[in-house]
Amino acid sequence: MKLQDYIAKLDSIFEGKDRYVSHKEAAPVLLAMAKDISILHEIISNNLEDIKILGMKKQGPVINFDIIIRRNYTFSAHCFMPLPDRAVNISHNWIHHHDHSLLTSVNVFGNTGYNSLLFEKEYQYDSQTQKVTKLKIAKDFYHPLHNVEFIDAFIPHVVLLPPTLTITYALWSFDYVPKNDALRSNPILQALKGPIKKVISLFGASEVLQIEEETQNRQFAAIENEIVCVGNKLYPYSTIEDYMQNVFYVMQEVGYHNETSLEVLKKNAKTLHRTDIDGWIAKLQNHETIEDHMDPSFINVHGLNFSKEAIINACKN
Repeated sequence: MKLQDYIAKLDSIFEGKDRYVSHKEAAPVLLAMAKDISILHEIISNNLEDIKILGMKKQGPVINFDIIIRRNYTFSAHCFMPLPDRAVNISHNWIHHHDHSLLTSVNVFGNTGYNSLLFEKEYQYDSQTQKVTKLKIAKDFYHPLHNVEFIDAFIPHVVLLPPTLTITYALWSFDYVPKNDALRSNPILQALKGPIKKVISLFGASEVLQIEEETQNRQFAAIENEIVCVGNKLYPYSTIEDYMQNVFYVMQEVGYHNETSLEVLKKNAKTLHRTDIDGWIAKLQNHETIEDHMDPSFINVHGLNFSKEAIINACKN
């Protein structure tokens, strides 16, 4: 099957149904996609042939590849990059929940996957002290190759960076069907974008949805044996060159070799006077090693990066 065949299936699954039912029915579709590496290559091709990729920047240690954005669900591929020292106990970002958004994800690439912690839904937050009390770990698990995970609305969780590149397909929707589920431009639907603003921003796709940031108290960090609110804290953006180096690293790791799409990328790069792209394409074609690169500003960021041990200790208090 081609990517568009799978998207057609998802369109049917999410049309007017209870969203929990939709996510359950979508799980085997995502798994089938994950088991066919050509689908990942097709997703990469679609992104490479879009000239906007040449202006993209990373915001944190994840690269996002768009798959499809519909009025009733959002679907993308997330590439979790390892730290330079390949440490496995450091958070990719803050502890957070997705408000009314549901998430089903499948590991597409990376045998071990990442370690993740899910917390019990019921927790207490003191708005005056900006501290969380009684946050309890409900699940400590890995997300290995071809594993499918579902995260319910309002469930706090955190992802720890993997030792090697891990790629997941992430399928998002609200936990309810909006009364007006007809057009993405409808004012009612526009008003419902709020719950997933931070989630999309986290994976670098805020430009796609053209949404604004807003401070919401559902992002927390383990600091000095306490769970504290970090408000609207985000990583800075990387350089454009850093982004493309990591894209080519991902392409090499997954065995990507679509010459047609590479030619489109080369043509677009020439239009934008991006002289670095020819060099990366040559390295890929000549099977020269392309290293991943973690922007130094993404490492040991207060409020965004903390250890698994710090989380466990803070949850004991």
